[in-house]
Amino acid sequence: MVNNLTKNFYAVMSFQWPRALASCVGLAFLNLWPFFGALLAHGWARLPYGIALASMFFIYVGMSKQSDVPPYYFVLHPVSTTLFVYTMLRSMIITLGRGGVEWRGRFYPLEELKRGLV
Repeated sequence: MVNNLTKNFYAVMSFQWPRALASCVGLAFLNLWPFFGALLAHGWARLPYGIALASMFFIYVGMSKQSDVPPYYFVLHPVSTTLFVYTMLRSMIITLGRGGVEWRGRFYPLEELKRGLV
């Protein structure tokens, strides 16, 4: 799945590396930091992290009523966030390194993609 998303994820960020990096930092902060904070903080400092984790869990509970996603998938949330950030960074690095996107055996230069010519 990561390989298939490589050509698309950087495009979502309009081929702008600052936007891609800021998104990765924001995703990691909002989705991973509560897990670390709940483990590493002391005393009452754990409370906000616990509230954030409870909120995430209840989002999963709510989703489970509308879809086939069970609430216990909450424990996989850090894994999925890490994979998402990795995929975005991989997409950005490969696209910038190649100078474009290869798709279906054809190469699309980054400058043309940015100008919307493709």
